[in-house]
Amino acid sequence: DGKPFYIKGAGCGLAIGKEGEDYLKLAKELGANAVRTWGTDQGTKEYLDKAAKYGLMVDAGIWLNYAAPDTGFSYIGDTEYKKNKRKEVLGYINRFKNHPAILMWNVGNEALFFTQSEEEKIALCQFLEELIQEIHRIDPHHPVIYTSAAHTELAYLKKYVPTLDIIGMNVYGSIRTCHGT
Repeated sequence: DGKPFYIKGAGCGLAIGKEGEDYLKLAKELGANAVRTWGTDQGTKEYLDKAAKYGLMVDAGIWLNYAAPDTGFSYIGDTEYKKNKRKEVLGYINRFKNHPAILMWNVGNEALFFTQSEEEKIALCQFLEELIQEIHRIDPHHPVIYTSAAHTELAYLKKYVPTLDIIGMNVYGSIRTCHGT
C-alpha cells in the first residue's frame, strides 16, 4: 500500500493444531504480522481467509522436491514431475494472486541443498527460473522468494536464477555463519 512493511514473521504451516489450537491467532498474539507456509496444501482458501481476518500476511509456500537417485524426482529434461509441478504452481497463483493475505510466493525450500548432483542442481535452478518468469507474468504484484539452507545455495541462485526477487535463508545455529556471503 505504498508504505514500508517490516516483516515480523512466524512459520505457521497449519491454521489449527491437533488439540484445536488456533495457530494463526497465536502468531498474531505473539506479535507476528506475517506467517509462512511450505506447500500449496497448507495455504488453502480457509487458511488465507483466517490469516486475513487476523491481519496477517502470508508468505505462501510452494514446495519443490529435491532430486536424488532415491527420490525418483528429476529436473533434467521434460519430466512428468516438472509438468505437474508447473501446472500446480501456476494454478495456485492464478487462484490466489488477488487474495488480500498474500504477501509473496515462496517457491522452494532448501531443494538445492538436498539435491545431490551438479547436473540436477543446475537443472533445478533452470526450472526455478522458468517458473519465476511465468509467475511474474501472471502476478507482477507479489515478489517471489526462494528459501536457501543458510548461504549454501547462493552461488547457484545468483548464477542461474536472476529473476528471483528475494533469497530467504533458513539459518540453524548462528547467523554469523552467513556473514560475508
